[in-house]
Amino acid sequence: MVGLKLMIIGQQQDKNIKLDCPHFHIPDHLNVMRELKKSRLYVDASIFEGFGLTPVEAAFLEKITIASDTYVHKEVLGNYPLYFIRDDLDDLIKKINQALNGEFQLDREAIDQIKKKYSLESAKDRLEKLLMSI
Repeated sequence: MVGLKLMIIGQQQDKNIKLDCPHFHIPDHLNVMRELKKSRLYVDASIFEGFGLTPVEAAFLEKITIASDTYVHKEVLGNYPLYFIRDDLDDLIKKINQALNGEFQLDREAIDQIKKKYSLESAKDRLEKLLMSI
């Protein structure tokens, strides 16, 4: 038993799953960032190919992230997170233990790339380029 305090943030897709921990849908990113800041690590177990901002926000906060090995996560996050095999609970548990035991170190270069790519300055530059091309 690891003795973790678990909180799930997001919309529960499968209502048949009974969650025995606090779970919230927090629609504004400022409050999500506040909760992430309190955390020891972030787990994104999404099996969907869409992408939310929370893993990027976790990178900005330099939190260890454990993410499912979906194409989108790998495309957006690169070498930043510790990946687990999608739909493999044993692998997820193994990766959580690795993170908690200090067996995984954040990739500083990957974090810096994410911060640069998804910064407000970068978004402003891309928007300016788009507007100038019209």
